[in-house]
Amino acid sequence: MALVENHVPIKTIEITPNEPRWMDKDYRQARCERRRLERIWRKTGRKEDHQHYIAQRNVCAKLVTSKRELFYASQISKAGNRQKALFQVVENALDKKSENILPTHDDPKALANEFNEYYVSKIDKIRESIPVEKENDLTDAVPFQGNKLSIFSPTSIDEVSKILKDCGIKTSPEDPIPVSILSTIYEVTLPVLVSLINKSLEEGSVDGIKHSVIDPLLKKLNLDSENKKNYRPVNNLVFFSKLIERIVLSRIDDHLNFNNLQNYLQFGYKKHHSTETMLLGIVDELLDAFDDNKFIVMMFLDLSAAFDTIDIQKLLNILKFEIGIDGVALKWCESFLTNRTQRVKINDSYSESIKVKYGTPQGSVLGPRFFDIYVRSQPKIFKMCNFKSTSYADDSNGMKKFAITFQYNTLTNDVPDCLSKVTKWMNLQWLKINPDKTEIVVFHPKHLSNRLLIGGTIIAKDECIRFSDSVKNVGVLLDKNLKLNEHVNKIVSHSYKLLKDLRSVRSFTSTKDIEILVNASITSRLDYCNSLFYKMSKSNLNKLQKVQNASARLVLNRGRRASATALLNQLHWLPVKSRCIFKILLLMFKYLNNLCPKNISFEYSLHNHRPQHELMLKTCIAKSKYGEKRFSYCGPRLWNKLPVEIKKEEKIDVFKTKLKTLLYTKPDMFEL
Repeated sequence: MALVENHVPIKTIEITPNEPRWMDKDYRQARCERRRLERIWRKTGRKEDHQHYIAQRNVCAKLVTSKRELFYASQISKAGNRQKALFQVVENALDKKSENILPTHDDPKALANEFNEYYVSKIDKIRESIPVEKENDLTDAVPFQGNKLSIFSPTSIDEVSKILKDCGIKTSPEDPIPVSILSTIYEVTLPVLVSLINKSLEEGSVDGIKHSVIDPLLKKLNLDSENKKNYRPVNNLVFFSKLIERIVLSRIDDHLNFNNLQNYLQFGYKKHHSTETMLLGIVDELLDAFDDNKFIVMMFLDLSAAFDTIDIQKLLNILKFEIGIDGVALKWCESFLTNRTQRVKINDSYSESIKVKYGTPQGSVLGPRFFDIYVRSQPKIFKMCNFKSTSYADDSNGMKKFAITFQYNTLTNDVPDCLSKVTKWMNLQWLKINPDKTEIVVFHPKHLSNRLLIGGTIIAKDECIRFSDSVKNVGVLLDKNLKLNEHVNKIVSHSYKLLKDLRSVRSFTSTKDIEILVNASITSRLDYCNSLFYKMSKSNLNKLQKVQNASARLVLNRGRRASATALLNQLHWLPVKSRCIFKILLLMFKYLNNLCPKNISFEYSLHNHRPQHELMLKTCIAKSKYGEKRFSYCGPRLWNKLPVEIKKEEKIDVFKTKLKTLLYTKPDMFEL
């Protein structure tokens, strides 16, 4: 027996039933009855028993459809308007379970320790590779002048309740109370939460909730799963930590706004700012250059582990001397940033805890705002080099317009000089530019392509960056001639794949529910940054329109010969072209009502020769078809075509309703 145990030891394996989430007690009982009747029929062979079995089989088939429909209807209802939750419903409906791919290992705890050591040593290596620069070589900090933020004002039950209502209740796997329970009892715990938050703000301490648990996640499925550099560290922070961070964030933002300290060129994680408003400004600059037959060179910088290499003491100095956070408030920020620990979780095993020496915690609420404050002087470096710049979190870019006759000086001198100064400033901030992922594109009108003679720039003795033909910036593929062909093809390809997947679940979802899923997964892609699609080529617009037509046929369960126009009207969906106009006019409304950043270079003044009540805006002149695509050109013109009663509307929801109705009834009135 001992010999058998040595060679063939007994192993206990826990088997988890692989049952769909929609399966309940009623269906299990019906299935058991079906099997019982099947056994009887196969034993007796009688026709009556066969009929009983067939009848029960039909009952089970109907139950499958009804149970799945009820289950996913409830899931969609719970998701509400939360895009991420709706995407998850789509994944579940398609049985696309995200596998947790990990390197080959025998001991999960040993692998967790390896990952933890790798993540910490990676940051140490990045910091060691950054050359030490002399301080104050580039920009002098502007000391804060005004009323300092010395204490964070206490919170209240109403404020915490509003935050939970607006942001939802989200817990991590490390929370002692799961979200399913906390969401039902949070109102009872509100007084306790408020008391704990106020105690933390009063004492300037967050001790006890400064621990992060990391789940390694493979960045892309086609990457080598054995290489640890291909795994993104996903941080899990407890519910209470994120809640108190939201309170502090509101206090810091109020202070920044009151003292006019916000970085207006940073578009990430800020109210009324988005990727679309940033891209709209960039594309407007590009088209303006095209209209003047000029070129624009753009540098798209990529940083290595940007949030993780931040020097904490340098950040605290900026908070104190440039932002004006002092006293207990600064003590709280220091407590939040210092003496943090992390460990890695593999399955149910944890690594040993390691102290984190640098950076702001990824996945935190305050991390992006602290990073924004940390790099607030970066635009000054670009300005020193006569470059314009914008940023979205750690993705930043610089651009410069030039005439073709000055291409040599711009591309061989100005670009390397600017990149050198930006790199030097990054070194001072302990941030490292990743040269392998940094891209440079020279945007120009297509008819001037043969005038561009330089294909790259030398940034070091033996290092050259070749100019790219296109670049992906915050989810949009911008090609050098701004045709957007690659971007449209990518949207169309992905949308048709999703439509094929959704067609497989159409039989057990209602029209209302499948419409919600289609809007979440496909319409959202058609609408993303669609203000850039105005006056795009007809072939590209037709491609997008065909996707929308196919979506309408799927929702209403019609064949490919069904009239798309009638189906769109039945669903009350605006066609793609009208959706572009809708977005532009909505952005105009936001710009005019201070709900959008003013990053487009045109005046919003009223026309001098028109009565005030007509709300007519001044318009600019275009020299070519490129100029007519600019938001600064078409925005005011489309706005001026609106009826006065819609232009005078102050509530955004009412404005959107009236505008949508107008686009349905009179779409031709907006032709320019």
